[in-house]
Amino acid sequence: MLPDKQTHSRDLLIQIRAALSHADTSLLPDDRIDHWLRLCSCHEQTLLEALLLGGAIALHRQQPELAFLRLLNGKARTPQKDVVLPLLIKAAQAAGAAKAAEQFTAELATQSPGELDFSKKVSLSDLKAYIDSKKSLADRANAAQIPSLPKLVAPLRDPAKQPVDVLIPVYRGHAATLECLHSLLDAKNANHTAHQLIVLDDASPEPALIAAIAQLAEQHSLTLIHHPINLGYIRGINRAMALHPDRDLVWLNADTRVQGNWLDRLRTWAYSDAHIASVAPLSNNGELLSFPVPQRPFPMPTPEHHHALDESAAQWPGTDLIPLDFPCGFCMYVRRVALVDVGYLDETTLQGGYGEETDWSLRAMARGWRHLAAPNLFVAHRGSLSFGADKRRLVERNNAVIRRRYPSAERDFDRYLARDPLRPARQALQRARLGELRQWMQQAIGPEPLLGDISPHPRQLHLLPPPALSDILSPFFTQAEYTTGLQMPPAGLLWLTWERGEAGLRLTLGAALPALPCLLDYPAHPAPDSGPNLLADLQSLPLQGLVIHRPAELPAALHELAADLGRPCALRQLPLPADHSAANPLPPGASLLLPAAALIPAYSSRWPQAAVHLEPSPPRAHPNPTLSWPTNKPHTFIIGDRLDRSFVAHRWLSLARRLASTSSAWQLVLTHSTPWRQQLWNTGQVLDLPMGITDLSAPQLARLSGCLAVLSLDSAPDATWTAPVIARRFALPLMAPQTPVTQELGARPLPKDMTMPMDTPSATTELHPPTSADTPRSQSSITPKPISSQPAQIPEPTSQSERLFLNIGCGRDNPSRLPETFREPEWRQIRLDIDPGVKPDLLCSSTDLGAIADQSVDAIYSSHSLEHLETHQVPQALAEFHRVLKPDGFALITLPNLRAIAALIAAGRLADTAYESPIGPITALDMLFGHSNSIAAGNSYMAHRTGFDAERLGQSLLAAGFAEVRVRQGECFDLWAFAHKKQTQRPASN
Repeated sequence: MLPDKQTHSRDLLIQIRAALSHADTSLLPDDRIDHWLRLCSCHEQTLLEALLLGGAIALHRQQPELAFLRLLNGKARTPQKDVVLPLLIKAAQAAGAAKAAEQFTAELATQSPGELDFSKKVSLSDLKAYIDSKKSLADRANAAQIPSLPKLVAPLRDPAKQPVDVLIPVYRGHAATLECLHSLLDAKNANHTAHQLIVLDDASPEPALIAAIAQLAEQHSLTLIHHPINLGYIRGINRAMALHPDRDLVWLNADTRVQGNWLDRLRTWAYSDAHIASVAPLSNNGELLSFPVPQRPFPMPTPEHHHALDESAAQWPGTDLIPLDFPCGFCMYVRRVALVDVGYLDETTLQGGYGEETDWSLRAMARGWRHLAAPNLFVAHRGSLSFGADKRRLVERNNAVIRRRYPSAERDFDRYLARDPLRPARQALQRARLGELRQWMQQAIGPEPLLGDISPHPRQLHLLPPPALSDILSPFFTQAEYTTGLQMPPAGLLWLTWERGEAGLRLTLGAALPALPCLLDYPAHPAPDSGPNLLADLQSLPLQGLVIHRPAELPAALHELAADLGRPCALRQLPLPADHSAANPLPPGASLLLPAAALIPAYSSRWPQAAVHLEPSPPRAHPNPTLSWPTNKPHTFIIGDRLDRSFVAHRWLSLARRLASTSSAWQLVLTHSTPWRQQLWNTGQVLDLPMGITDLSAPQLARLSGCLAVLSLDSAPDATWTAPVIARRFALPLMAPQTPVTQELGARPLPKDMTMPMDTPSATTELHPPTSADTPRSQSSITPKPISSQPAQIPEPTSQSERLFLNIGCGRDNPSRLPETFREPEWRQIRLDIDPGVKPDLLCSSTDLGAIADQSVDAIYSSHSLEHLETHQVPQALAEFHRVLKPDGFALITLPNLRAIAALIAAGRLADTAYESPIGPITALDMLFGHSNSIAAGNSYMAHRTGFDAERLGQSLLAAGFAEVRVRQGECFDLWAFAHKKQTQRPASN
């Protein structure tokens, strides 16, 4: 059973550590170490340590690329970064990746030297010396004998009637700082609020900048204060706040730009309630205040675009106070009475200029103060000019301090982000830009590309499956998100995507407008005559046509929308069905875009009425990458297939298992999400290639991880083939079975020593095929054939190849939610449920399947149904499962895992969102007692009445008579069980 294997894995790790502690590592041969590490990688409890030990061993063997890949996966799985970072630095240095080594060194330096025990964890004297040599900013300030801060006292005069001190710390950034100051001077007369502009020269190394500011101070009402040494942001602001004890304050970064009566708007919100401590505006780069997407930095708009954005924001009609639990200090109005009560910024523990406003705001909230967002003000912010390369170190270090000081802060931040109180304000600002969007489309110049080409054009609407632009498989994926942090879609792109949330399907219309992206949200089914209506808005735009990407995944609501629009449409990445009968009809006048001319005959045969075109820019593999086979290093390959077709996924699973069983030097890596990920990981032969953990580009990351090529095992690729796209992303050669399509798209033959596992495993060889709400729906998805709901025998299969499976507790009909195996054409579904509202084929309880004859179905699928029974009813239901199954049939069962849920509760996360499901966020309470929202709405069928861990589920199935039972832990606090019914003994043939 699984617990024994996990115990065995822990024992293996102990033996590996013991062998490595000896000077003579030959006590444990390399091949045995590799085999044991592979076994340890198959279990979640030992996976992390296996990754770290495997990375250390690869370093010892002088295999830095393999070490880097293993350690990068380990870093993604552990909060104890100080354990893995020293090894990652050594691996990056050994592989010649100085940039990555510098990044990890800066991250390691955020730990206090006293918290790192190098003698026990790793011997890296050069890193220890680096950290020990770092003196804190507080030490340097004390050495300079900076005067202590005066005590904060209650103001003698009402700050609401006094001028406001606008504090602008300056260090670097000549052009940006002067632009900021000129915007403040230009806006001074537009504000009725009296204010004093105070520039804090923090010992700037740019004398020309300070000279220009001094000249402005002579000509305008501006105060310039010089610091004799560099105090840093926090100490400088603190001393400036003590200048006028009766005044409110604004903390304003020198890389911002203001417009109009910006200060009047901030002050109005600040005095809208007696308990307001601070107010901050919207911005292109303002953490939670970022527009159009929170927590995403966007480029600073031009003054003209900024003016238009701010004018539109100023029209905000709302009067409700919008809470801002975690303000951003780029522009922050602070009331003097709150400052006196809460105190100065923390200049003893925090360093630089990051996180100090978070610490101050959390202290203020603990004392009953509130923070607000100003939805009617937009302040432009460039970001990071004054701190350069030190930003990462400052952010990581100060965030670590805040996490220790406020243990619940991260959880509270996540809850705030999930609530997103600023979303109505952002959407109001976006809707005010519809005229700008229409003008942008009308004024687009240049020839319009062929409808369906990936060259963006404002009058072609691309329907993109989520995660749309951030999907590495998307034709519009940009590396900029990882290398610069900026979130900008390709110029000229107009797109529509969707997201399933608690409120149902939400549609988002996006446009790459010149200033900032326009992102408009719409409900899939709008209420009549109220609220935003996507169809009406699209009909008002000068659309040339629609481009539908991966149409098999398109929700029904968008199929209806495309039909109602009546515009020409082109389809990309359309799966090729096995035969004519499975070819779904296309929209009238639709055209098909194909990546290879070799595919045109097959698609023209399936859809003779459609115009078929070759893509102008097909995703051919990178043309010039060199391919060499190092003899002394592991061979690492990227999985190039998307694994949305089960026979291809089974081939990869078979290959990974074969490589593991032969202790092969091959290593496989995944670059994108797939429902098959956990099963591939469980072989011990597959790792991730995590994007976004480093500042490296995709080709740099692949090269540093030792990736030699992208492999595909798809012997019948169609328009959905992703391997050439991945090969181009990572600038690697592509290797695949040689067919006319693969050859046309630049694929080389597979390695000669690679035996292709072309056989497709049967459904009974695996515990389960994966299932997910996000699993793509293929063209071959079956449609359940209705049968009588009256008590009767299950109908016979309509063909010899057809197999019947009973879906117990089926819920509403949704074939895309079925496991991949049951979506193959050979399977026919019979839906059974106790709830008449879901319109099942059979209406009865799983404890009494009397309507079904003995040995009449080939398989049973039970997804989250057994936990709804009483405890004493479970044996009855499982006995019925066994009775109706044919000999050699199987049951596939999934349900909540009480042990995993208990761990969640023990971690203090009883009511936190554990994961998102199609019916909304799921908490530990929901998994224990049933979905609370559904129960509250009157659906008592959703209540849970019993529970299982792996041992109870396995023993219950064995007791019901199943001959073979396997139970494994899933990815969403669930268990999966495969139970096989013994085959009837056949008489021996003569």
